[in-house]
Amino acid sequence: MGVSHQYCGSVARQAADGKTRRTRLTWIEVYLAHGLREAGGELEKVWLVVDWPQGEEQPYHYYWPRGKGHPTKARCLKLSRSRWHIEQYFHRSQDDLGLDHFEGRSWRGFHHHLALSAVAYLFILVIYLRAKKLLE
Repeated sequence: MGVSHQYCGSVARQAADGKTRRTRLTWIEVYLAHGLREAGGELEKVWLVVDWPQGEEQPYHYYWPRGKGHPTKARCLKLSRSRWHIEQYFHRSQDDLGLDHFEGRSWRGFHHHLALSAVAYLFILVIYLRAKKLLE
């Protein structure tokens, strides 16, 4: 069984602070064994992507991009660095929208509160982007 591996080398990206940063991307096909728990189960073949910034001792991120076909350099870089947007939403929701004010004890209540916080964040984001577009 041959192993498919690709190293796409160094890629440049624009960081949130506006500076250009370089990172190295590589991906390899790996097999997940969770399908073997069932009778007649098979190994699931997925791509493992590693994002390793130049000059760093450890990789920034490992992940399995879901989707059809071979991963592309642009898609891998976008997926690897999209974590920042999620963290920004989470912190802003805690600070500005009351996500951290939930004191209930039910799973359903927490998800209701989370959904309302997400809708409030989306509303504020749309208003902000419209105002930004009008100023340009």
